[in-house]
Parts: sequence; structure tokens; C-alpha cells
Amino acid sequence: MTPPLPLGSSIATENQENIRSIRDHDDDDETGPNFVDHFSLRHPSSTVRFRGSRVHVYESANEQILLEDRRSHKDSKGDHDGNDDEDDDNNGKSRSRQQHRHTVTVKRMDSTSFGLRTLRLAYTLISLLIFGYTFALCFQIILFLFLNLPVDAGLTTGSPDQELNKVISTLLSVPVFLFGLSSLMAIGTTFVADSWSGGYLVRAVFTLPVVISEIIYFTFFLLMPALTFIIALCLQLENPWEVCCYVWIATTAFTFCCFGLAIVWTEVSTCFLLLSIHYNDNDEDTNVLLQIQRSILIMQTQKYSGKKEEEYLVSGEDIAPNGGYTFSEVHQPMQVKRSLYTRLTQMKCLQFMWEPLDPVKRIYSIEEVRDVLPFVTNHNWSLERMFCSGIRSRQVISAKGPSALSTDQVMASLICNIIGTIFIILFFISISFFFLFLWPLSTLFLVGNNPVGGVFLIVSIFSFLRKYFDAAAILCELGLPFFKKYSSLKGRDKTLVLKSRLADVVGNISRSGSVVRWMYLFSFLVLLTFVMFLGAISQDDGLGDRPPIVLVDDYYYPGENTLQYPTCSMSKGFQLSVDGENFNSALADYAFLSAMAYEVPSVTGYLLPQWFGARGIAVDEDEFVKQYREESGTDGNPTYFKLFTFPSVPETAVVAIRGSQTSWDWMVNMQLWSASGLAQIVKWLTPYGWLWTPVLDDLVYFVSIIQSDSLKKVSYYTVTTDFVNSISDTYDSLRVTGASLGGGIAIITAAQTGVSAVAISGLGAELSRNTLDPPVSIQDINERVFNFIPDRDYIGRIGGRPRQHQEAQCNASVSNLFGCHSMWRSVCEINYRCGSNGSPVICRCVLNFDYPEPLPIGNTTRSFKEACQEQEQAFLNGTGLNVTSGWW
Repeated sequence: MTPPLPLGSSIATENQENIRSIRDHDDDDETGPNFVDHFSLRHPSSTVRFRGSRVHVYESANEQILLEDRRSHKDSKGDHDGNDDEDDDNNGKSRSRQQHRHTVTVKRMDSTSFGLRTLRLAYTLISLLIFGYTFALCFQIILFLFLNLPVDAGLTTGSPDQELNKVISTLLSVPVFLFGLSSLMAIGTTFVADSWSGGYLVRAVFTLPVVISEIIYFTFFLLMPALTFIIALCLQLENPWEVCCYVWIATTAFTFCCFGLAIVWTEVSTCFLLLSIHYNDNDEDTNVLLQIQRSILIMQTQKYSGKKEEEYLVSGEDIAPNGGYTFSEVHQPMQVKRSLYTRLTQMKCLQFMWEPLDPVKRIYSIEEVRDVLPFVTNHNWSLERMFCSGIRSRQVISAKGPSALSTDQVMASLICNIIGTIFIILFFISISFFFLFLWPLSTLFLVGNNPVGGVFLIVSIFSFLRKYFDAAAILCELGLPFFKKYSSLKGRDKTLVLKSRLADVVGNISRSGSVVRWMYLFSFLVLLTFVMFLGAISQDDGLGDRPPIVLVDDYYYPGENTLQYPTCSMSKGFQLSVDGENFNSALADYAFLSAMAYEVPSVTGYLLPQWFGARGIAVDEDEFVKQYREESGTDGNPTYFKLFTFPSVPETAVVAIRGSQTSWDWMVNMQLWSASGLAQIVKWLTPYGWLWTPVLDDLVYFVSIIQSDSLKKVSYYTVTTDFVNSISDTYDSLRVTGASLGGGIAIITAAQTGVSAVAISGLGAELSRNTLDPPVSIQDINERVFNFIPDRDYIGRIGGRPRQHQEAQCNASVSNLFGCHSMWRSVCEINYRCGSNGSPVICRCVLNFDYPEPLPIGNTTRSFKEACQEQEQAFLNGTGLNVTSGWW
């Protein structure tokens, strides 16, 4: 049997046949060579008479290829002067010797202009924006799918393992999501590339007349946004460009969605068309169920059959043998490659798993060898016995004579066997359907994860269509002879266009390498989030032993005269009220308290008196916070925060929120700020990305709508916001602080409650403010939030910066990617630049972060290192910890 050729081989072979079909013209032929268009041209060529020659015009994305066929004369001897100066008597003989010569000149010309390139650039920029946010949406789906696992597992309520079936069902939905989202991103990749190339494929898949498709393409990509901008200017709207951006994004997104649907429709409809052509079906007699069966069978045959690749060295004059070189007795392969799957099918120890197509021969069963075959007669016949006999069992059935089975018994056995086989097949199909589709789908909706459940339903439908009605599989399985049957379509030009469209869809999307690459990327993201989920279920509260915090009070930093931050002393909005009189607060105090949020009560009880002076001036209200969380039912939420009060200033308190410490903390980071971070990456990577700044917050809101309500309820900021609201009446001067994740939560809490916040490298809320519950305004953030952001702190810039922020120096090396995001480095930076101002200095500033040694106070006799060594031992004795710094 001749094996099917791959699509690439069919194209190459047809190219050879087309080349051979270009006939060699006779010397006296005036028509010239015959040019035959191949479907890889996308558009039929045009022939134009111009300046006495025939010009064949071939279009590409940005240029034209011109084949100029010009006829000249030559004599029989090959002279090229034409013998125009011969005597009249010899004219007849000269003409008889004249022959026509066709010279074909190939030219390449740029068919674009500056205006056209600018227009395509605009198309590509908006397509890149849609592509970037499509990836962000895919990432959010994967992220929220796994973020919801700890919630479903009961980890946030303190009762794990109560919803294990929900976790398993979520994991079973991963394969469908991987295939569907990878296919979506492959379509998006083609959409962007096609926008730069002129939008040929976008127009082709809609199969509309040329004029209509051009009008629609121009209208959606440019005309509607441009008219919107003009109308907005005429109406004197406050933000005309923002309105234009909304319309432009909406029209382009609609075009992209229609393009994706058209791609799926083209694949499925082409699949049925190819099957009809291959099996010579008439349209009136086409059975849809039969076509579905054929499609799935061919797809499975193409997928699960073993394959091998052979490499041949052949002469350029050799004609390819029928069926390929594999069946040629003359040619031998230089190299043969077999996949691992193919090698498994050929292993003798695994032959029971496959059925090789060898010639039929007689096989004897062990029952026949032993001569112990049972007999089935009309007396001992039963449906159960016939159905349960099995395919490998051997028995003798009486067909004639007095013991022969009756017609009713034979028919009953046949019907029972058919029905039983159907039930077995349906059973396994239903099991796969239930565990890979129905169970995950129903569970996602039952747990309240409706957005992801809806996406899963849509992705499942399109994945099923693309997986089992795969035109590429049919082309690869049936090969070149089948491809020629496209001649049933009327018109050479129409056939070329349809073949070109099919080749583009199959080559650039269906069997594109981008699908595999996106699968690898999304698989990595799934693995990463799953590992983080496993870390989250460890129930680690992150309060383990930490390096000692060594403070020295007989040294000081005088502060930098050349660069002293104006925010070292926090004034309006951050003043503390004592007996009705307002005093400025120190930025260094907030930075130190944000670091104390990571420590256990024994450490804070030892360090707070050292930092603030006399014992009792600052108190860690650990028991009060524990009691509140138990009474409010939030003790199962992994967020960790502290309340610091000041007995000498009873109306003042500071809530310090811990940053990223556990795996669950990092998952919350991604929950709240992954969409904002991806939006900023798209903005930075897209040329002229600043154009989309006015609409970034709404786009972030759009890609975050898949977040479930149950996940929002266990977000960290909901706990801290409720806590601040519960104590806001008690303290007139209530502040919130935190570093990194804690700073981001502090920003959100302050904007929602109306108190002031001081964040150290806090993640911003400008872009994600509409995704919060309740949402906050940009005015709330700008009026209530201050953020200290060092240079090269990339994490602290995620989500946007508030109006009140301080750009700070960072002494970390440029090669240290996240060194500037260090909380303690920021504390040291503030302590060094602003001066210690009566507070002790921190030993790790010198020993860990390479800041200059502080100056001694008075006539101290010990060096700074000796002081640090002594204070470290005092810290260990005072806190009962046994973790040393390792400096000595």
C-alpha cells in the first residue's frame, strides 16, 4: 500500500509538475512561455501588455515580482543583429532564416509607500496590544485556576481536605486549557504577523468579495477609530484620545474574535469538504455522522500510527517514483529516523499493545491445540454466554442439524453483541467525557468559579472541533493524490485562492510550531503555579527563625548634606497628634515598623524599646490582633499584620503588614498584580506603547473579570481593610505601612479606608484599582498614599506609582536584579541619607549592604564591629533565638 505523503511533499511534487507543465515554446512561437500559478502565491498573477512586452505581475506583502516577456529576433546562425542591412534580393532568404527569441527579465519592485507602511504599522501596534492582553488573559485563567485550589481545599478556612474532589476536578481541566489557550495564542501570533503583511489571511478566511472585505477591514481597523476621534474633538470632549482608544481596541478585538471563529470554521468546513471529495460523496447524500466518524478515524490513524523519516541522496535528473522513494528498489535511504513511539511499536515485548498489519495467516488457539473446544447449541445457548465469551475465546457453534441455533437466537446474539459493544465504547467515552469535561465543568460552576467555568466551556468546544475535525491530519494522511481532487471546484483562480487559504491556515495555525511553543510556555506556567500551590498547602506561617537585627546606639549617621530626601520628615497628611498639637513623623520610623511586621513578638518586644527609646513608648499589640482575628473568623487567612500603639500618644497607632514570606504570599502577589504587570510589559515592549496609557486600567479590569468571588473574599486586603475600619474610631492618627507585598496591601487598605499609608517598595494600585472590591479612585490613591521606591526596583513599579512617591538611590550592583527591592536596604538607605536622628544604627547596613561606617557618639572605646558583635549576643540572649548573623 502506498503511504500518504506529507503536505510539504505534496507541495514540492506539485511544484515539479507545474514546472514541467511550462512548455518549451517553438522557435517561431509568438506567445512565449506558459506561466502557471501555484497556490502558494495566494493571489493569481496578472498579465499586462506594456511597451511591446507581456508583463506577468506577482504580488507579495510588500513588493511585486515582474516577469517581463519581450520577443526579439535571431537568425539560424545565432546572429543577433537581425540582418537589417542585407540587400533586397536576400530579404526573402533572411526572413526564412529568422526565428523568434523570448527574453524574460525578472524585476523586483517595492509596491508600498511611506503612507502604506505607516498604516500597517498602526494596524500592527493595535494588534500587538490585543495580542498582549490575550496572553495576559490566558495567564490569568491559569493563575486563578490554581489560586482557587487552596480555597477549594479548605486551606483558607482551616479545614483542609474537605473539598478534595474539587481540587481533582480542577486538575483534570488543565489539558483542555493547555490545548485551547495554546491554539488561541497561535491564532493571535498569526493575526499580528498578518496585520503587518497587509491582512491577506484576515480577508481570505471570511470568503467575502474583494471590495466588501477591503471596506470592512479598513472600516474596523482605521475608519471607525478615526471618525470617533474626529467626533470627540468636535464635541470638545475632555479626553478624545481615550475615547478613540476604547473604540479602536473594541473594533480590533472584535475583528480578532471573528478571525479566530473564521479560522475554526475554515478548519472544520474544509475537513468535511476534503472528506466529501476523497470519498466521492454527493452533497445530497452526505451523512454528517458518517463524516464525523471518518474524520475522527483518519485523525486517530494519523496520530497513533508509527512514523519514520528517511533521507535520500538523489540525482537532480531522477524522476520521483510512484509512491515515493521508500518503495523504490533503486534508491536506498542514507538515514532513517524513528520516533520513540514508533520504536515502542516495534519492540517485541510490547507487541500486545499494537496490531501490526501483516498478511493474514492461520493462527491456532490453545483450545484448538488441546482439542477441548466447547460447543454452543440451541439447548445451552444464552445471551450472557455469547456476550461474555470474549474475543479470544474459541468455541464451536452449531449451524445446521437438530442442535443448530435458531434464527431468533442468531439475531439476538448479533443484536446483543452490537448493543454491548456500543455500550462498552460509550462507557469509556462517558468516563473520559465525565472526568475531562463534565466533572471539571460542573465543579467549576458549583464552587462559584463561574468566569473560569464559562471560559472552560468555550475552550472545550473549540478544542474539540479543532482536535477531531483537523484538515491538516486529513491532508497528511491522504497526501498529494487527494489534493489534486480539488479540481471539482470551478475556476482555476478560485481553486488557487482556496488552496492558498487552506495552506496558510494549515501551515501557520493548525500545524504551526507556535502551538507547540505556546504549549511549552503554558505548561511551564501550570507547573510553576502548581508548585506554588503545593508550597501553599504546607501551612507554613512564615514565622520561623530569621537573622538577628542588631542595633547599636553609640554610633550615628549625621545625614547627607548633598542629598537629603525632602520626605525624611513626613508632614501634611502624616503628622501625629499629641494633645491636640501636630508633630511631623519620621520616614525611618515607618520603614523600621514595616520591617518589624516580619518578626515574632519576642523580637519586637526587644527591638522597639531600642529604636524608640524608653520602654513602653511603642507596643506590639499581638494579643489584640489574635483576638480580633479569632472573633472575625479571619485567622485562617494567611495574611499577617501587626498593630503598634504608643502609650505616650494614645490616639496614634500604626498597622504594619508583612510582605512576601510564604508561597501563598507569592500567589497573592500574582493574584493582585499579575494583570497590571503584564499590562506594563505590553506597554513597554510595544512601540509607542505610551499611547495606550489612558485605557490600561480598564484593560486590566477586563482580563481580571475571570477572578471568582470566593477568591476575592480571601484576598489579603479584605482582612486588613476590615481590621482598619474596626479600629479607626479608636485612633485618630491611624497609619498603615508595609514593604513589598505588605506595601501594596497597605496602599489598597489606605485607599479603601481613608487613612494614610507609607509603603516601602510597595506594589501600586493605579492600574488594578477597578478590580478591587470595593474599587478605589485614583484620587484616593494620590491623596492617601506615599511610596518609597529605590532606583532599579522593578517590582516596586508594578501597578503604577502614586503621585506622592520618593525616588531613592540604590547602592546595589547593576547585576543584582532584585537587590534594590530589599526591604532592609531601603531601611538602611533612609537611615543613612536622612540621618539616625536619635535612633540607633543598624549593623547590617554596613556588614551586608556596604554602607559607610557610622560616626561614634562621644568617646566610645569600642569599634563599630565590636559593638555589633556585642549587641548580637545581647539580641540572642534577650529574644531566646539561636540564629546567628554569620558575620564573624
